[in-house]
Amino acid sequence: MWIIIISVMITVISLGNLILYRRQIKSFCRQLKFIQNNVTNKRISQDINYKEITELSDCLNDILKKQHQSELEYKKKDKQIKETIMNLSHDIRTPITSLKGYFELLLEAEGESEQERYHKIINSRINSLNDILEQLFTYTKLQNDTYQFVFEECNMNKILYEAVFSFYEDFKSRRLEPVVSIPEDNCMVWANSAAMKRAIQNIIKNALDHGKEQIVIEMFIADQVEIIVKNKCHNSDSIDADKVFNRFYKADTLGDHQSTGLGLSIAYELIKVMNGTIAAYIEETYFVIKIELPIINGSRFL
Repeated sequence: MWIIIISVMITVISLGNLILYRRQIKSFCRQLKFIQNNVTNKRISQDINYKEITELSDCLNDILKKQHQSELEYKKKDKQIKETIMNLSHDIRTPITSLKGYFELLLEAEGESEQERYHKIINSRINSLNDILEQLFTYTKLQNDTYQFVFEECNMNKILYEAVFSFYEDFKSRRLEPVVSIPEDNCMVWANSAAMKRAIQNIIKNALDHGKEQIVIEMFIADQVEIIVKNKCHNSDSIDADKVFNRFYKADTLGDHQSTGLGLSIAYELIKVMNGTIAAYIEETYFVIKIELPIINGSRFL
């Protein structure tokens, strides 16, 4: 008799639990459908405090939280890329428009000296356009989380030499002789050589575009490698050193030149990817950018 009563009680309790479980699962399904079909921050709520139900509810809410964060990050990056394209549209349109005009002038030019002059201007505009497109390509590539850099042992001395030498013609045309100090001891870092060279080139180009009278490029090796690029500036009060790595930042007094405003932002992102630090500050009459990178132990003696 007692066995029958106990069996009946167990059956009733089990059926009751089963009904509660089914109701809760249906409630979860309704809530998930609502969240799926609406823009909302709503999270899954539970009606019964059973351990298994609580674990399921927590798991679902964790998934929803991560999904929401991913959506916000995607929207943020999508907005940044759209803003980048919009801001660069003028910079791209300017050299293209001027190219058309100079090509027409070239066709009408009579003397060789006049033709040569327009050839140089056209070539300069093409180089400017190429630089803008390269900056845009690099920036969008850095915004893609799936893009991976290939890291290897890199000779920092060699990279810096190559970056400086790539501006030989620019220094010559501006009649500027940079003060370059690179130690003889080789310094090896764990990085991507192409990305490192691009970052340093962007910094040197910034110094060339905005520098006055003197540009200094130095490299120091201690517990880490330190690279300093500084240029003399006459209106340092107009430069906000805390904002120079922001996208499209351009100080009003930095000169009339073709600039995307992305160069230093790209350099910042590249150095950060390679576990380095980059900072900007004003030191007396110089605008200074300093890079610090960890070195491979013992590399300075290789």
